[in-house]
Amino acid sequence: REKVTLWTRKESSSFLVVRSVCDAFGPDSKEDCGRPKEFAATLKGAKNFLQPYRGNRFNIPFENATAVFHHHPAILEYIGSLERNQKNQLLVSVEADLLDPIVVGGIRAMGILERHVTSPLYKMVACPGINIIESSQYYSHLETKLKEWISDPADLMDGSARLFEDFPPVQDDLYNSLYRVEEGDRMCTLTQYALTVLLIVSLMILQRQAPEHLPGGRYHPAVLKEK
Repeated sequence: REKVTLWTRKESSSFLVVRSVCDAFGPDSKEDCGRPKEFAATLKGAKNFLQPYRGNRFNIPFENATAVFHHHPAILEYIGSLERNQKNQLLVSVEADLLDPIVVGGIRAMGILERHVTSPLYKMVACPGINIIESSQYYSHLETKLKEWISDPADLMDGSARLFEDFPPVQDDLYNSLYRVEEGDRMCTLTQYALTVLLIVSLMILQRQAPEHLPGGRYHPAVLKEK
């Protein structure tokens, strides 16, 4: 895969595969080896949910992961329909990666995190009615929930989780695809492993990037009341 997509190994293979799929079938796909039009034709009028990376927000890798998990059966069907001499290196690498259940489990974990954590967080940050002081209660609650989910991600795995009541997860076709997996399936185990790692990393980033909004920080409500 490194021959066709830059991989610094500072990101997981699942993150890399999401980028590779977008390079192959997304709106800003590679001109020399992408096949966005051909893939769109196989969708028979259904929407291609892949989004461009260029000029987009921090949440886009996770949103595209949700889309990749939704589309991956169709992607495999399309690539599998091609003759060997019709597959370039990018398509070969995408096919091999999407046949790897560990990679796909990681992509599904990214999608679950997007629906229940990163997208609600982004909506909160972008909400004009929430100021910097008011946002502290959300960051503090996020820290609490991340700690809970690291210990037991059961409600993330079954879709019943709710981070912020005023920013619920969007439940659409992509959401349904994330949870169209039989309980007890190996995919669930692999997803949970990957999800736990993502939650731990998310907690570390939150505590490093937003300490002033967490308990003890200068913007936290408890600290402000003491002043």
